[in-house]
Order: sequence, then structure tokens, then C-alpha cells
Amino acid sequence: MVEWIKQLTPEFYIIVGFLIVLFILLIIQIIRLTLVARRLGTQDFKIIEAISKNDEGEYFLSITVSNQAFSTNNLNDIGFKNKDVIHVLSKVNRLIPPRNKHVESLPMSHIESITIEGKKKYKKVKIYAENDLGDKKLIKAKVTNNYLKRRFKDGRKAEKLAAKEQRFATGNYNFWERMGLIFRLFGRPVYKLFKKMTRKTNNALRENEVRRQQKAEHDKIENELNITAAKARSIKIAEESKRFNKTRETELELLKQQKLLEIEKLKQAEYDKAFAAKKAKIEAINVEKEVEKHFKANPIDYDKIDVSIKETEVKEEPIKEEKPAEPKKETKAAPKKTEPKKEEKPAAKEEKKTEEKPAAPKKEPAKPKTEKKEAAEKPKKEEAPKPKNTGNKAK
Repeated sequence: MVEWIKQLTPEFYIIVGFLIVLFILLIIQIIRLTLVARRLGTQDFKIIEAISKNDEGEYFLSITVSNQAFSTNNLNDIGFKNKDVIHVLSKVNRLIPPRNKHVESLPMSHIESITIEGKKKYKKVKIYAENDLGDKKLIKAKVTNNYLKRRFKDGRKAEKLAAKEQRFATGNYNFWERMGLIFRLFGRPVYKLFKKMTRKTNNALRENEVRRQQKAEHDKIENELNITAAKARSIKIAEESKRFNKTRETELELLKQQKLLEIEKLKQAEYDKAFAAKKAKIEAINVEKEVEKHFKANPIDYDKIDVSIKETEVKEEPIKEEKPAEPKKETKAAPKKTEPKKEEKPAAKEEKKTEEKPAAPKKEPAKPKTEKKEAAEKPKKEEAPKPKNTGNKAK
């Protein structure tokens, strides 16, 4: 058998798989066709149950019958079925249009009176709906059975409790109740002891809790007091240290010096700016143009220079008796220097004034000495100014 399976070709597996898939699809299609045929040819309907509550607190059982068929369904009655026993809840006798529903609401008090009142054992029920053809649709009614079973147990407990209270009121105990009372009688001292221990323990714990709360409040207030005192002490110490160290005066002095520093920086910036402007202005001067402009205004005339030199020699002879005027002849080689023009004029004027006014007060001896010194020293250091003076005088 295994060898036969091994000898099978892949085509066999493909054909077999295709046939299996085709068979499954055929079954599915048949099921769908039967469902459609049932809905089209028969009066198919569906039942849904629900328990609702109104504003007054009353409970109702809502049974919804929906017509799933494509034809009108005539609903006759709705009820409960327990094994072979049928209890009709409502006679509907209503036509339900296709693809539509009908809702029937029944009070749970009526349902409970039918199902659980006066019963010693609860039996599950089923909900059914019947049409005019006699077709019944049943559901297990899980929601209704759970509710009714819970209500049945509560009723049984209430009955047992009422019977027990009645027995205890009359003293007609049963066996287990008597045994329970006997055990309670023997265990009463132990029970009292445990109750007393529990009460004492609870009281002690409560007192401890009160003390702990009081201690916590006291600790909180004491902590706030310590914090407040520490803050006041720190403020006092800070104030004393400020007075001792003169912190505020130092801070004011620092602020003052900072302002002075800012003022000096601004002044220095203005000075630097003015210096830079003046420097730029001076650097912008063209030396060659200035020299050319000067010589255009003061042309060199060597004849006038010689005449001026001779005149100065004649004037300076009585003043300079000991010193020869040899360096005067050398000045002809450098007549271009123009700086000492203004320096020679006052010297010559002073000489004239001294000659014209010989009878001066106490200061007469000092003036000629300075004039002689200036006349003696200046020609030695600067030989070029003489021709310049003569040129100016000639003009």
C-alpha cells in the first residue's frame, strides 16, 4: 500500500484535491439553497428574549418574534413549554409582515406566579411561538430561567428564615438547632473572652491612634515653630552681619564705581573717536601740495635775501661784539627752510624797542641779556630763517 502511494504521480494529487474542494463547495451551496428555500417556501421566524425594567422598578419579560421569511407570517400565540406541558402567555393573532417583528411585554410578577410560586422545586421552561399553520419555534430561554431560578432561591431562603424565626419564637427547635444552641452554650465563655479581648484590643488601638494623631499634630506645630524661629534667627544674623561688614555701604560704593567706570569708558570712547577723527584729518594733508602752495605765496628772491642779510649784520654788530658772524654766509646754501619765520620777527622788534627805549625801569638789564642770548643761539641752531625774514620784510 505504501509503495502504491509512493508511485502516485503529482497529477493524481492535484485532481483529488480539486475534487475535494469542489465537493465542499457543493455542500455549502446546497446548505445555502435549503436556507433560502425554507425562508421563501415556509414561514420562518426567530424568537429573542430580554428582561427590562421601567421607571417604577417593575420588571418585564420582552419576547421579540421576528419574521425572517419573505412572506407574511400569522402569529397566533406565545407561551411557556415545560416538557409536554404548554402554558399560553398571550394570544396574539397578528400578521407579521415579511422582514418585520412583533414585541410582546409580559410582567415578571405574572411569570413568577405561573412558574415559581407554590413550587417546591424549580423546573426550567422554554419559550415558544406558534403560527397559524401550527409550526412552533422553541428557545431555551436562558435569561428567563436564570432570573426565575434566582428569584426561586431567594423565596426559599425567605421562607426558611421566617419558619426559623417562628420556631425560635415558640421554642420548637429541630435537632440541628438544638445542637447549635448547646455548642453555643458551651462556647459562650470563650466567645465572651474573645469578644472582650477584641474590644480591649480595639480600644487600645483606638487610643493609640488618637495619641498618634495628637502627637503628629503636636510635632507639626513644633516643627513649624522651629522653622519660624530659625528663619527669624537667620534674618537677625544676616542683618547683624550686614551692619558689621558694611555690606550695604560696600554695595553702594560698588554701584557708584561701576557707574564711574561706565562714564570713563564713554569718555574714553569719545576721546578715541575725536583723536581718530583728528588723526585722519591730519593724515589727509598732502605735504607736497602744502609746500607748493607756500612757495607760490612766498617765492624765493636771492637779491632780497642778500640785502636783508647785510642789513641784519649791520644791526647785530653792536650786540655781538665778540662773536663773528661767520655762520651767516653759510646760510645761502639752505634758504628753503620756512619754519622759523615767526621766531625772528619778535627778536628784531625787541632789539628796536630796546634801542629806542634805553631808559626803562628795573627790568632793563634783563631784556638785553635775553635778546642777546636769543640772537646768539638761534642763528647757530637754525641758519635758514634769516633769508625768510628778509623776504617777508620786503614784501
